[in-house]
Amino acid sequence: MGFDIVHPQEHSIEIQLGIFNPARPVCGFIGSAFHNSIFSYSPKGIALCHGDRYSSNFYLMDKINNAKISYVQTPSLQKNSDHYGDMVIKDPEHLSLFIYDLIKSRIWENSNSQKTEHNHGVIEKYKLISIHNKFLLVEKRTGIVTSKNEKTDDYEYLYVNFTDKNNAFIESESKICLTLQGESRCLRKIKYDIYRDGNFVSFLNKTQNRFLSSSPDGKLMCDRKELHEWELFKLVK
Repeated sequence: MGFDIVHPQEHSIEIQLGIFNPARPVCGFIGSAFHNSIFSYSPKGIALCHGDRYSSNFYLMDKINNAKISYVQTPSLQKNSDHYGDMVIKDPEHLSLFIYDLIKSRIWENSNSQKTEHNHGVIEKYKLISIHNKFLLVEKRTGIVTSKNEKTDDYEYLYVNFTDKNNAFIESESKICLTLQGESRCLRKIKYDIYRDGNFVSFLNKTQNRFLSSSPDGKLMCDRKELHEWELFKLVK
C-alpha cells in the first residue's frame, strides 16, 4: 500500500529522529518511539493505542511542537496474556485497511482541530450524574475521568457547559487535562454534540461517532455506537 516499514531499534539516533517529518505521515503503535516526534516541528500521523488511551506526555509534546497526530483505538487488538503489553492482532488485514483509510481521509487534520481550546460563550453550566446516581469526577493527579458516589479531596467535579442547545463541552473546575477511555482527544475541554431525552442528556463525539457511557463500577468510556441506559446522564446545578 506504499508504506515503508521501519524498525527504529535497528537505526542510529540520527535516523530515528528523522522518522517524524511534517512532509509525510507516520503510523505505529503508541509507545517510546513516538517520543521522537518532539524533535520534529508539526509532525503528522496516526498513533494506534491500546484500549484508546495514551499518556498525557504525548498530549504535552503535541502542544509544544504543533503536532498533528491522531490517537485512535486499534481494531482487532487483544490481550494475549495477563502480562502488560503482550498483545496480538487478530485480523492484520483488517487493521491494514483501517490505517490506509485513515491516511486517505487525512484524519490528523480533523483530530488537530479537536486539540484546540474551545472559547465559546457558556449559556448554561451543570454538574453531571450518571444513570447510576454517581457524580462524574476527575482525579487531580492523573486526569482520569470516573464516577463516584461522593467527591473526595483527590477529585474535582466535571462540569458540562452548554454553548447552545445542541453543543456543549465538558471540563473540570481547574481545567485539568482529561483522560477518558475511548477518546482520541486529551484536552482540558472536550466538545460533544448533545442529545436530550426528557430529564437526561447524552454526549456524542462526532469525530468518532461514539457516545459517552458510564458503567456501574464507575468507569467512563466514549466507545458506544448506540444510545442505551448507560449513555444517559442527569444535569444538576
